[in-house]
Amino acid sequence: MTPIRLTSILKRSPDLFAVDMDGEMVMLDVQSGSYFGLAGAGPHIWQALEHDKTAAEIVADVEATFETNADDPFVHEIMAFLQELVDNGLLSVAS
Repeated sequence: MTPIRLTSILKRSPDLFAVDMDGEMVMLDVQSGSYFGLAGAGPHIWQALEHDKTAAEIVADVEATFETNADDPFVHEIMAFLQELVDNGLLSVAS
């Protein structure tokens, strides 16, 4: 398990096929045959990761999109969500 920091550069796994289904993101890991689903802010975060970004850039994007601020506890929730994506092999840490 690679712990992520705000400075971590995150990149999507190339082995995923993802499709938007009525606001939810459904993904298939073609390597393992596992399915994953994202709802709520998850699909937005996944789209924001179309290109490699730092965790801080993702947090800032969510702040702007959902009109929150850095004092809200959501930062910890986003970091935990990103860590879960890394732990499940959907994202990798480039540095």
